Amino acid sequence: MARLAFICAFLFLFPFWTLADTEPKKKIVAKRIDEPIGLDGILSEKAWMDAMVADGFTQFMPKPGEEPAFSTEVRILYDDRAIYVGAILEVEDKSQISKQLFERDQIDDETRTDWFAVAFDTYMDGINGSGFIVGPSESQADIKFSSEGDDMSWDAVWDAKVSLQEGYWSVEMEIPYSALRFPDSEEQTWHVQFMRKNALYNEESFWNEIDPNTNGFFTQAGILEGIRDIKSPVRLSATPFLAYYAENLYDPDAKPRSSWGNTLNGGMDVKFGISDAFTLDMTLIPDFGQVRSDNQVLNLSPFEVRFDENRQFFTEGVEMFNKAGLFYSRRVGGVPLRYDEIEDCLREGEEITFNPLTTRLYNATKISGRTAGGTGLGFFNAVGARMFAEIASQEGESRLVETNPLTNYNVFVIDQNLKNNSYVSLVNTNVLREGDAYDANVTGTEFFIRDRNNAFYIEGSSALSQKMYTDSTDTGYKFNVEIGEGKGLIQWELGLNVESDRYDPNDLGFIFNNNEKSLRGSIRINQYDAFGPWLRMGGGVYARVSSLYRFPDSNFEQYRKNLFTETGFELWWNGTLKNFMRFGLSSYFQPVEEYNYFEPRVDGRFYVQVPFLSIRGRFGTDTRKKISLDAHMGGYVTREPGRKGWSAEISPNIRVNDKFSLSWETELSYQFSDEGYVTDFGEDEIIFGKRDVRNITSLLRANYAFSTNHTFSFRLRHNWARVHYLSFHELLLDGSLCASDYNENQDINFNAFTIDAVYRWRFAPGSDIFIVWKNAIIGEEERSDVSFGENLSGLFHNPQVNSFSVKVLYYLDYLDVKKKFTRNQH
Repeated sequence: MARLAFICAFLFLFPFWTLADTEPKKKIVAKRIDEPIGLDGILSEKAWMDAMVADGFTQFMPKPGEEPAFSTEVRILYDDRAIYVGAILEVEDKSQISKQLFERDQIDDETRTDWFAVAFDTYMDGINGSGFIVGPSESQADIKFSSEGDDMSWDAVWDAKVSLQEGYWSVEMEIPYSALRFPDSEEQTWHVQFMRKNALYNEESFWNEIDPNTNGFFTQAGILEGIRDIKSPVRLSATPFLAYYAENLYDPDAKPRSSWGNTLNGGMDVKFGISDAFTLDMTLIPDFGQVRSDNQVLNLSPFEVRFDENRQFFTEGVEMFNKAGLFYSRRVGGVPLRYDEIEDCLREGEEITFNPLTTRLYNATKISGRTAGGTGLGFFNAVGARMFAEIASQEGESRLVETNPLTNYNVFVIDQNLKNNSYVSLVNTNVLREGDAYDANVTGTEFFIRDRNNAFYIEGSSALSQKMYTDSTDTGYKFNVEIGEGKGLIQWELGLNVESDRYDPNDLGFIFNNNEKSLRGSIRINQYDAFGPWLRMGGGVYARVSSLYRFPDSNFEQYRKNLFTETGFELWWNGTLKNFMRFGLSSYFQPVEEYNYFEPRVDGRFYVQVPFLSIRGRFGTDTRKKISLDAHMGGYVTREPGRKGWSAEISPNIRVNDKFSLSWETELSYQFSDEGYVTDFGEDEIIFGKRDVRNITSLLRANYAFSTNHTFSFRLRHNWARVHYLSFHELLLDGSLCASDYNENQDINFNAFTIDAVYRWRFAPGSDIFIVWKNAIIGEEERSDVSFGENLSGLFHNPQVNSFSVKVLYYLDYLDVKKKFTRNQH
């Protein structure tokens, strides 16, 4: 508590965070119109000619601060319903306009297209905002900006048209006020930034100059003025959906080999603007059957695998709930609480016939927004159903065993914007379970304070976790603080992190392990000015030392003299040539033995890992070419002879034409004489093994855009892991290994094969039809005597699941429905 009091006092007694003034910002004044704009991509209306022009763009890449190759002019109009952005983007020749089609929101650095974008920070907090992107093919993307990162899953309803002309291309955007949140005031003043990508020159430029050596996007944006007397409209929309699934389970060893099932699901997503600043999002009877497959792997570590969140409701508009890093949305509707305990419930002669891996959700609700004073509020709530496993006896009788009680998940956030792009947040996560199952609560804070020059900063977080059982409560805490300089040629940081041995946020959050104290620091140099053959270059050094927070309660404390666990140093360098070839090199060195308290899986026991050195290099070719390539290669060696490893990854990207693109990622790794946990017979007999581990992962992606509203994507991933044990050893009390007579077969041949094929038709604004085929083969055998080719030939003899589905979503906006109803009455 004394540490928390110190941090709070430090925040209030921080007088030097108001140093030099920032650079003057460009300004543009919007023009009100009374006549509607004909949205056709041609700025032919007189209102466009009378509007103020924003020009004089500056390069961000590849030559920061210099003039771009071609000029850009932007104008802004508005009326009572929407804001309109018009842009004229000069080019040398119409044929030089890059116009690759892409699926809605699916744009990245590999997409070979020009684009124009506008971003608004309507509350002028320098942190949060929204952006709208359109390419020459009229493909669109939108994005939410926040201190937690950029959210490309946000899907607003707006429109844009493009016209391609000799010597330029032009854009008209219509962004309804229903897609924005802004203060309830007579006159609006917003941060605004205009951006342009010229793919031919690999050039990105901004209206208000962005310094790559300075943190902060909206703090380096311009000012939009002149918007008066506008009101936030009634923001009420519903997206009902209907989904049909046909699923086939094929098992060559079962009778029958093939079985079919089908389901018809329906539900609705609702959005309601509670006020000009706050929005309620709700999903009723959610359906996630078409969500992209997880990247399954063979997990030999003592830690849980963290999977990405692919469910749109949990990726869109959740930036506020990610404050302090306490919310891991995969817990909501995740693995049932007692999923792994069902085998302990088996009686003689019984077997598990059905044990669901996920929890069904009844509903989920989000309320979020920000006041004109910069106070952000977020409320999330979801209800998970009771789940049951089915157990059958040899006589054919079956019974149900509860694996998950009725569960309520809740997150509450208060986030206050401060001066100089700074903020402070309070977060509370809570899980309430029906019956005698334990409940959990985590309360945390997060702050980020920058000086006025956006150079020096201090950031930190703290949290208190509680697990509440019927007769006791387990309490733990963590805190983290970091200071640094984030501006200029040379930047640095120094941080401290502490997690107590009882800190556990994993009921609604995620950590790999607790019981740790660590001190870290880094220095990095970024040179963005070209010199010699180099366009830009950077590098740095990182150092870390860690220890246990406290020794685990056990009988083994006498075998360690201190709490030290590990120390390590990393060096890295990267550079880009003027022909846009990219290179990188990194090295990590652990000079002394590491005391690993997690690999033995028994409290108080530790395993001593030998020092090692790893080196990794990479290079990439010019992404403007039809065929580009990224490659990585590395390896490590240890002090122990024969114990080493290597890895390599190659990723060719092929742009066949403006509609069709392919990419193939292949990663190979081999660990020789790796050591790790195998099994144990109580805390005094822990078996380790020396093993060769081979891993090959392949990922094929193909994207075809029939048009801006008709797209097809194909994703095939295969992970093969083979583990061959060379010998077995017993873990001694001093952390070393000795020979063991244990000799059971622990070899593994693991496969995870998935296909996700998705056709998407956006047939109306915000409305889609998805046709999806998913295939999954997940299998594991106790053998290692197969080559990659032999394994691949037998892959499809394993049980597999094929799912075919059609989902229709239709977007209904209250104002559009009201307008049509009124028109029909007249």
